[in-house]
Amino acid sequence: MEVKAIWAKNRITLSFDTNGGTAVAAIKGYVENTVTKPADPTRDGYKFDGWSPALPATFPTKDTVYTAQWTAVTP
Repeated sequence: MEVKAIWAKNRITLSFDTNGGTAVAAIKGYVENTVTKPADPTRDGYKFDGWSPALPATFPTKDTVYTAQWTAVTP
């Protein structure tokens, strides 16, 4: 009898807390696949400064939530 192991990569979800900005849909992918950066959210009176933690180039090994960072814009 021959037994063959079949391995599957974990499907990972990256979620986005826009911290008062416009919605950004979660993205799904597999560990080590390339992450396609979503469009930046917008927020009246603020400049988007990126995500915390920083969005990786490839999918991490676990589901992660990224929070928008903002700087107030003074007129």
